[in-house]
This record gives sequence, C-alpha cells and structure tokens, in this order.
Amino acid sequence: MTDPKASADQGGFPLEETVSALARVPSRYRAYDTDTLTALKRYGFTPGQLSALLDHGLPHLGTAHEPRFDRLDLENAALGIGIRTPRRTALRWWRRALQRDGLTNTSTRIWYLRVEPTEEGRGFAVRHTLSSDAAGASESAEDHNGVFKLTVRTSARTHTFDARYDSLFSYAAGLRFHLLPEPLQDDVGFAKETGLADCKLAATVMTQQALARGIEARSSAGRVLTGPYATWHAWFDIRVADEWIVADPFFLGNLHRWGVLSPEEWAILDSPGVVYWRTGEDYSPILRRGSVGVADRVSIVRSPLSEDPASPTPQRSG
Repeated sequence: MTDPKASADQGGFPLEETVSALARVPSRYRAYDTDTLTALKRYGFTPGQLSALLDHGLPHLGTAHEPRFDRLDLENAALGIGIRTPRRTALRWWRRALQRDGLTNTSTRIWYLRVEPTEEGRGFAVRHTLSSDAAGASESAEDHNGVFKLTVRTSARTHTFDARYDSLFSYAAGLRFHLLPEPLQDDVGFAKETGLADCKLAATVMTQQALARGIEARSSAGRVLTGPYATWHAWFDIRVADEWIVADPFFLGNLHRWGVLSPEEWAILDSPGVVYWRTGEDYSPILRRGSVGVADRVSIVRSPLSEDPASPTPQRSG
C-alpha cells in the first residue's frame, strides 16, 4: 500500500498525471545517470514517494534494486507532485513580487539592480560591457570586479485583457509547464502534440497562436524581477493601441495549478508586466566581454519605487 506521504503535496498533481506527462517525452532524450540516493537527496523525494512514482511507471533503467533515472524526469516529477525543491521555493517570490499595493494607472516602477558575472564569467583583464539588449536600463560605472548597478523601469499600470483575447488565453490552459531536453525546446510540433512546453517554447507557441488569430504579437525574453535574484524567463507581448503589453497566461496558469498564486490574486487575463523586464526576443546575456556573452547573476538591491510622471521625485511604493 502506498503510504500517505507518497501522495501529491498541496498544489501538486496526482502521481498518475505526473508520470503520464513524463511518458510523453521520447526515451531517446533521456540520460539515465542518477541513482536512487541522489534522487532522494537532491530532489527531496521520500522513499515512499519514489516507490509510488516507480509503481506508476516513472521511466528508469537498471534493476528493481538499483534503478537509474533521468535528471529532468526527477525534477519534473518533484515539481509536479509539489515537493519543496529550491525551484519550487523560488516560485514563492512570484507571489510577493505581484503585489498590487502601490500600483496605479499612471506610475512607473523603478528597480535598482546589481549585475555581476558568475565565477565562470569573470575576467578582470578585460572590461565587461552592458549588452545593447539590456533595453530600458541606465547604468553606473563598472567596478573592478565587473559589477554593474542598473536602474530599470517597468510599467506599474495594471492591464486586464478583455474578452477579445479569451480564445487565445484559453489555448494556454492546454499547455503544461515541463522542463525539456534541449532538442525539444524549439519544437512547436511537440508542444502541440503533447501539451508540454517550457517557457521559451510556450512563448513561441502563443505568439504563433496570436498571429493566427489576427492579433499583433511578439515573443519576448528577459528577467522577472522577483527577489532576491531576478530570473530568466520568456513570454509574449500583445500590441494594444500603440503599446506592447506583457501577456503570460501560460506561466500564470501553471502558478495557479501549483498553488503558488491564486486566480483571485492575479488572473491569467492580467498582465504581469509590472515585474517583467524585456531584454530581447530570445535569451540575451546582459553582460558581454568583448563580443562574447557572459553568464551573469542579477540581484535586486532595493525594493521598487513608484514614479509618477507628473512628479520628478519618485515615491516609495506601499
């Protein structure tokens, strides 16, 4: 009998549904290089949970006593059944970031960020430069460690898409977030066939769906300004009048399913642009060394301020 701890946690999917999603990824994309001990320690499964997943068909190789697993399968399974992995814990920052306090229809949010190369990207002999893709950012001088301090502005105006977009946003409800092996990350056909997509693939699919409906749209990528570190993300924008408005029904819908954010707090028809900083159509490094992009880490130095265009003095938001 499966023990109670093997069931999906609050905000998770049933085991059968979770394993069913894993099975939609062809086996040729798996690398069975993770043993049971690593699965328990790194991904947070209890022995009962891992046993229950195996009973439901979790892909593996090896013997019943020494099974080996694929890392992406384990991470997707942990996310699916609601285990509090570092990735899932980090999602809690989305709820904190999407706060309506201090937002008005006339204000701009000002963010103070620190951008620094990771250890792999450090090269003190060559000066780092700010990529031209870092749109909307003003910078201070680089210090001797290659660190930039940026001021970024995002819109603090709330925008809710009206009924004209219901069909488009309903399509996003049929897509489930899934970490994908690299060969599938641009495979639109795979997403349509399986209903699985990561953020980048979902942005591509949703942009195509919008254009097919006669809606002017573009794919976007950049950083979500959730503390303490800004995370890379992809979404799509919709042209409304003369302005590009952030749309992300795919990821908002998955946050609802995971129990991270409720529809009452932020509905899928609500633009989350208050915390989205676009840096291009695809992933673009913020820092460059010469002509080469550098891996970076972006931290939020100060809470955002609210700027009223009628007043030159920013006021601290609620």
